[in-house]
Amino acid sequence: MMEEFIEREEERTEKQHSQFEEKHSCENCLLSGTPHCRLLNMESCDKCFVDKLSEDDQKLVMEDICTVAAAMPYGGMEKLMYDDGCSLCADDEPNAADGGYVRFSIAHLHPTASEERPKGSKAYKRDTSIVVPVQLPVCKKCRKRIQLINFLPLCLGICIAAIVFAVVSTRSVFETLTKSGRIIPLLVALIGVLAGIVIANIVKVRLTNSAANKVFLEPGRIRSISELMNEGWFVVPSSELEMPYTFSKTPMKHGLLTCEDQEELIEEIIHWNDR
Repeated sequence: MMEEFIEREEERTEKQHSQFEEKHSCENCLLSGTPHCRLLNMESCDKCFVDKLSEDDQKLVMEDICTVAAAMPYGGMEKLMYDDGCSLCADDEPNAADGGYVRFSIAHLHPTASEERPKGSKAYKRDTSIVVPVQLPVCKKCRKRIQLINFLPLCLGICIAAIVFAVVSTRSVFETLTKSGRIIPLLVALIGVLAGIVIANIVKVRLTNSAANKVFLEPGRIRSISELMNEGWFVVPSSELEMPYTFSKTPMKHGLLTCEDQEELIEEIIHWNDR
């Protein structure tokens, strides 16, 4: 039985590689036919940016992919992406990952690019750090808690401000307030807006505090990501008003580190120059 399973897996992998090569064969691209191309995992050559670059820039792309591969943990992102448990659960025994995927970005300092020597060109600009996407499985409860924190206070604040404006705009209320001064209706409306902001912030703080012991609200606290941070990776920060999480029902199918067999590809890339 085990031999049959291994044989089927080898056939499946070979078929996938064959299909990939059919869509990714370009004479003008240095990545064509390499593990770098498969790790980049673009949908097709037509939708890939690499073959449109100069040869020097294509070499820089290969170098950057090598840098990412060398900094990746064993098994790459694939090992993290297909975990059965929820990545955001703070409990020792996480819930089943039935809520889709959470996405955010992490970055690693570039070993050869700096502010003094960024390298690259107008077509392929290099930054002082390399950014890669992360997508991890989550449960419905964690997803709901985070979405409540992100959206409920905002909606509540907008609703309160809208209600105050609607009340002040009615003829009877407006005329009554105007008798005390022409500026009074505007002041009441502004007080309503401020009240909405204050209430929204209070609700957000309480929701955050109640979820803090149940959900990893900061990506850096996620167990797998904290291990990466020990290897020099860091979470790309978002705005102060929101957490750096977005959610999707299905994982990304294309882009860097979205492919299968990452363990094998990373090993090939790391030893590519040893051939």
